[in-house]
Amino acid sequence: MDLPQLYRDTQSRFLALVTDLPATTLAIRVPGTPEWVVQQLAAHVTGVAADMVDGNTEGAATPPWTARQLAQRAGTPLSEVISEWQLRTPEVLEMLSVPGRIDACAFDLVTHEHDLRGALGVSGPSDPDAIVAMTTRVTGRVGHLVDKAGLPALRLVHDDGEWVCGTAPVGTTGTAGDMEWFRALFGRRSAAQILTYEWDGDPSLYFDLLNLFGPLPAADVAEAGAPSPAL
Repeated sequence: MDLPQLYRDTQSRFLALVTDLPATTLAIRVPGTPEWVVQQLAAHVTGVAADMVDGNTEGAATPPWTARQLAQRAGTPLSEVISEWQLRTPEVLEMLSVPGRIDACAFDLVTHEHDLRGALGVSGPSDPDAIVAMTTRVTGRVGHLVDKAGLPALRLVHDDGEWVCGTAPVGTTGTAGDMEWFRALFGRRSAAQILTYEWDGDPSLYFDLLNLFGPLPAADVAEAGAPSPAL
């Protein structure tokens, strides 16, 4: 992937969605990050850019790290938050041009772009090719965890093919769209929502391994396009 281009494109789409939102919309809760409202989501992606450039990476992606980003920009008008992000962007792009240095920064932004889209009622992927490429990268990590746990391989069938996570014979197969696997593997689907996918075998064996960020959300992520488990 061309990570600088991915970041530039994603930032442009994010800004197009958020820049002219009224205050009431900036204050709505984001289902993908339910502790934050839209304004705070913008503060976070700005804070990530600033911290990457400044080298403030100790505890990266932990709650205290992100809480500090939000606290530093609390009460700051969105226009100023955006200006800070744009000011930091050239250095972020330069860092992204070195493979492996801050790859996660680009992936984080794409994930949060879709958090924003989901909160604003926009469903589906913004960049289908990027979604597949990112999900492919994450399934490699899942495969490592599947092998480490001694489990049969997990096959994830998607719109244009399949990912096989693990090196043992396949024990469970799940079928869902590209977007669903992307949101599930990046921690934006509950176990109940994942169970709405088509399954052959027991998916619960893999629930502790699917989310890149830790345990699956306890509550359903009620964003645009997400499945709604039957009551």
